[in-house]
Amino acid sequence: MDQLKEQLVKIKPYAFWIACVVILLGTVGVWYMATSTLTEQRTAAKAKIDGAFNGLNGINPKLAKHPNPGTNIKMVELSMAYGEEIARGWDLQYRRQEGVLVWPASFDQDFQDAVKDLRPIEKVPVKTAELRLMIPESFRRRYRDFIEDELPRLATTIGGRWQATRDASGAPGGGEFAPTAPTRMGPDGRPIEEHDRSMVLWSPENQKSLLTEHFGFTARANDPTTLDVLYAQEDLWVLQNLMEIIKRTNDGYEGRHDAAVKQIEFVRIGRSALGLAGKVMSLGNDPNAPGGARPPGFSEGGGMQTAPPGTAAAPGAPPTNPSTDPSFNAADPCNWRYVDKNNVPLAGFQLRQAIEVTAPGAPVMGPTNPDAALLAVAKRMPVRLRLEIDQRRLAKLLTEFGNAPLPVEVRQLRFNREPAPIGNPSQFFAMNGLGGGGGGGEGFSAAPPGGGFGGQRGEGIPGMGTGAGSLTRDATVDTNLIKLELYGIVYIYNPVNRAKLGLPAAPAGATAMSNAPATNAGG
Repeated sequence: MDQLKEQLVKIKPYAFWIACVVILLGTVGVWYMATSTLTEQRTAAKAKIDGAFNGLNGINPKLAKHPNPGTNIKMVELSMAYGEEIARGWDLQYRRQEGVLVWPASFDQDFQDAVKDLRPIEKVPVKTAELRLMIPESFRRRYRDFIEDELPRLATTIGGRWQATRDASGAPGGGEFAPTAPTRMGPDGRPIEEHDRSMVLWSPENQKSLLTEHFGFTARANDPTTLDVLYAQEDLWVLQNLMEIIKRTNDGYEGRHDAAVKQIEFVRIGRSALGLAGKVMSLGNDPNAPGGARPPGFSEGGGMQTAPPGTAAAPGAPPTNPSTDPSFNAADPCNWRYVDKNNVPLAGFQLRQAIEVTAPGAPVMGPTNPDAALLAVAKRMPVRLRLEIDQRRLAKLLTEFGNAPLPVEVRQLRFNREPAPIGNPSQFFAMNGLGGGGGGGEGFSAAPPGGGFGGQRGEGIPGMGTGAGSLTRDATVDTNLIKLELYGIVYIYNPVNRAKLGLPAAPAGATAMSNAPATNAGG
């Protein structure tokens, strides 16, 4: 003990430094133990979080095969129930049109039986030897005679005159089409110019074009084909629908002097109506001005950019021309009759592939993209009309388009513009841009000097003056009359194809043609 005291006496002068060292070592020890614990806790927490993320990521590739059999069964049930709802809505639209797209009662039951199962038309190949998909020759010849007598009734519906006839002897299959000339002769041997008292004047040249382009088989020596007859009747239904719209718009008026629609410059359907016309731009945006603002998608070629279905075309790139596809068949009368949701014309093989009917027991192969699904439900036929109309009755005309038995979805209105050119698929796909991309009307910029808005010569807005600051007008000029050009889409619904919805076949007789065998479009 005495020795310890002696040692303490010796180190007492160094007690402060010894205390500092002890305190330092103690602090380091405490810090080391604390940080070690925190590190262990951090590592454990990180491992737990990473494990949770890895677990979530592992679910993604397994979504198609739920690990829970009960969940998988319920998901299938929900999908099937949703598919049945779509099928019922689809069938409802088809049944509504089934009451409109009716073959004339003048055809006997044998004829009706021969054509009733040929919808959609695209189930019939371009070349087929299957008798069940062919209309007998005698029936096709009968239809050719029927259509020649039926077309004049289109003009009669609107209180007009049909003036396009064959200028030959009248024998079936002979002669060309031409507008009918006045035939009543005066005492001097000259034809008498008769005053046309029609409610609506319909251009004879347009009548001739319709007769030649859509019913040209009436002038051929050979009998029309099955597809000639089917597509001609579809065209007739659409034309009758358009004439009924004009008739209802003019209901209640006595004559052309007070009618809403006074003149038809042209009616175009199918391939001749392709493409929206004009440019759509915001007010004040002049694309021709240096540094002028361009609306999104504006093209110097004259329109808004769109792309064909299933593609993501680069800005400024033309849409793909399906005629370059190996599946394209130039003899297919379905080519360019219909358009997709972007108003791009469709080749026949594109539509046939989209609405292909599946054979019983075949694997269910639904559409590979939403665009194909839309085409499977309904065909979209473009229509274009150019009318002289009293602008005060424009709302009534548009209402009738929407309320028609075959409703017309109006996509574009143009006032007092130059007529749109006849649709040309070759030029259509050669363009760098397509017509305006929506339901908008003709765009215009600032008011030019001298009065009027929009297009050349001060045209563009209904009722605006055309003179350079003129305050007076000819009293014989009806300033309420405008040249209206309308582009729209007629939806023609196909029979329900349950296989496209991933649904089992319906009971026998429940829905027509749901399980008809598939056909080869190329024949």
